[in-house]
Amino acid sequence: MTVAIQNVTPAEYVATYLGTDHIFIDVREVHEYEDGFAQGAINIPLSELQARRSEIPTDKPVVLICQRGGRSMNAAAFLAGTNEYAALVNVDGGTSAWMEDGLPLG
Repeated sequence: MTVAIQNVTPAEYVATYLGTDHIFIDVREVHEYEDGFAQGAINIPLSELQARRSEIPTDKPVVLICQRGGRSMNAAAFLAGTNEYAALVNVDGGTSAWMEDGLPLG
């Protein structure tokens, strides 16, 4: 059975996941990430996700973010297909919505 992917807004992410045990991954390319990223997010570009999958723990929620939500949804769908992850979450609206909401940047 494939894990369902939950969509959350940046504000819902902060309310639900901030301060909990999870991993927060920005799947944008390195140059995009370096221009500003959601505070707490680590960078594993979508182009490297398959090769670096072993870096992503399977026993806690994995929250994914990109610029607007498309690439992170693709990343979540890829991870869901492995049937290894406890929970997968996509930040809808991505880093653009995060910045529009005035949330902290790293």
